[in-house]
Amino acid sequence: MLLGVLDIGSNSAQLQVFEARPGAPPLPTHAVKEPTLLGEAFGPDGAIEPAGVDRVVEAVNRAMGAARRLGVQQLYVFTTSAVRDAANRDLILDRVEAEAGVRPQYLSGEDEARLTYLAVHQWYGWSAGRLLAALRARERAKLTGVSRPRSRQIAAGAVVARAGMKALNVNAVDVCPWALREGILLHYLQTTLNQSFDLPLRPLNGSTYGQDTPGGRHVTLVTTSSGQA
Repeated sequence: MLLGVLDIGSNSAQLQVFEARPGAPPLPTHAVKEPTLLGEAFGPDGAIEPAGVDRVVEAVNRAMGAARRLGVQQLYVFTTSAVRDAANRDLILDRVEAEAGVRPQYLSGEDEARLTYLAVHQWYGWSAGRLLAALRARERAKLTGVSRPRSRQIAAGAVVARAGMKALNVNAVDVCPWALREGILLHYLQTTLNQSFDLPLRPLNGSTYGQDTPGGRHVTLVTTSSGQA
C-alpha cells in the first residue's frame, strides 16, 4: 500500500511516499520537496506575511499534485510549529483548503515528540548501522545532506543539542535518519495491530482528496476500485 506524509514546515513542504506493510519497515519510494521559506516571513505580530502564505499554498498545491500522480492511497497532511503557532494560522489553513483542496492538520509539540521517538526506536530495531555524530565544526561543514535553506539554522540547532547533551551528561549521540514523518507512518502500521496510542491526525484517501473541480481546487482521484492509479 502506498502511504504518504506531507509535512508543511518552516523551510519546505515535504511529501514522503512509502510502501507500507504491517510487520515490515516502511520503504520510501518517492520524495518531493517544495520551498516555503517561512523562517524569514514572520512579521512583528507573529503572523506569516502574505508572500510566505503564498509560498505555502503553492508548495502544498505542487505536493498534492505529486501525490495524485504517484497514486498515493492514503495521505497525512499536517503542519509543524511554524504554521501551527503563527498568529494567522487559521487564515493560512483556510487559503490552503480553498486553493489546494485539503485542510492541513497539526500536532501538539508533545505528539510530535512521541511520534519522533517512535521512529527513532523502530529505526534502531530495523537498521543495520548507525551514524555517529561527534564531528568537529570543520568536519560538519563538509557534511552532505545539509541543505542551503537549513544552513543558517544548523548553528542554533547545535547549541540546543549541546545544551541537552550537557544536561544529560552525554558525550556522543547517534543521528537517526527517521523522524516525525516516519513516525506517522509507523503509527499507521502499528494501529493495524492495535499496538499504539491515538493519533490526532486523520488520513485522506482517494475519495476524500481526489475529486477535481473546474477551479482546480481539488486533486484528481488517485485510486480506482482495484487500487491502481
